Amino acid sequence: MTASEILKPAGMKKLFIVVLLLALVHPIRAQVIDVKGKVKDKSVERADQKVDEGIDEGLDAVEEGVVGLFKKKDTAKDEEESSDEEQASEKSRGKMAESTDDETNQSGRKQSITSYSKFDFIAGETIIFFDDFSKDPVGEFPAKWNTNNNAEVVTVGGHSGKWFKLPADGGNYIPELKGTFPDNVTIEFDVLMTDKNTLGATYYSEAQFDVDAYGVPGEAGAEMDINTDELEYHSYNENDNGINTTSSKALVEVGTPTHISIWIQKSRFRMYINEAKVFDIPKGVFSEFKYNRFRFNTYNTQSDVFVTNVRIAVGAPDTRNQLITEGRLVTRGILFDTNSDKIKPESYGCIKEIATVLKENPSVNVMIVGHTDSDGDNTSNLDLSKRRAAAVKSFLSKEFGIDSSRMQTDGKGESQPADNNNTPEGKAQNRRVEFIKL
Repeated sequence: MTASEILKPAGMKKLFIVVLLLALVHPIRAQVIDVKGKVKDKSVERADQKVDEGIDEGLDAVEEGVVGLFKKKDTAKDEEESSDEEQASEKSRGKMAESTDDETNQSGRKQSITSYSKFDFIAGETIIFFDDFSKDPVGEFPAKWNTNNNAEVVTVGGHSGKWFKLPADGGNYIPELKGTFPDNVTIEFDVLMTDKNTLGATYYSEAQFDVDAYGVPGEAGAEMDINTDELEYHSYNENDNGINTTSSKALVEVGTPTHISIWIQKSRFRMYINEAKVFDIPKGVFSEFKYNRFRFNTYNTQSDVFVTNVRIAVGAPDTRNQLITEGRLVTRGILFDTNSDKIKPESYGCIKEIATVLKENPSVNVMIVGHTDSDGDNTSNLDLSKRRAAAVKSFLSKEFGIDSSRMQTDGKGESQPADNNNTPEGKAQNRRVEFIKL
């Protein structure tokens, strides 16, 4: 094919389409700031580069023919895929990006709810402390915490919500709590590590508040080292070193949000990494002490660690007895993605308990009612609450075989608050699912 043949109307049309496709290969991406604080606007560079390549290849096509142009297009595609693989590898090594605004994408957590089928953790119902840092300005230390170091609230590119960035140079980070923990308590949080790191987490008894305590604080405690290589657990009191043990059943994955669940029932200590139970120690806590503190520390880290969705709650009641004997069960253990009816994986244990009740009592029918907090407008919240109730019904039916005819659904939105909506704890109390015996 000669150059003059290529420049005929049909040839020109084909050439124009190919060049246009090459120029539009990549959409413009959001500008972010990486963890070192350097502005990287690669989107414009890549777009300009693709336009230049498209023009060059169009001119080459005039000289070499359409067949040569398509060969070059395939080569460019292969190079692009290789570049994308390199970026994915770079991200997996933890080179995360922090955003300076509130625009974020959905979490990169890999687990699906069905992967939690052996997850027997049940989140506590009455919220003692909750913080997702949504009310704290980016760049400032969160209002409900104390420290002997510096830290700040940030947003992280590719991951939803706000995160508490704990710097690698070491420090204690303690939520300001009042009173003592109950014997039955659950502690949950999400952690994101950008390198091979360790996050210390300690549940302990302390006569007076001491933010500068190093090592094992207070009179007694349960101390965990949560890291990417090996998990460590250590219990202690003033006269006894207690238990020391390690586990490699599940580890924190670099660059991926990991959900940590801790369940303490008097002396029994259980901890889960995502869906996997890594510790279950019947005498893991010295139960004669009154525990009143929880802290994070970063003394053994090489780079910054990020945490969010810190939730401390009174352990769940006997759901079987409550639903059957009282005719009503209110649970805050069924959690959803923000502004979504997508059920979070860590809700599996709670839903499984309810399914067991319904299976053991086949004559019982229920009304499932969703409730939200007051964020957003009334109409949207009403719709969201109804969709969440329907999602729970669907999951009970599909995953556990509960006859859908036994379940009705409704939603009340924000119209029936169980607590005030002025605090994160109050909002967490209001986000709930209610089961009413019919």
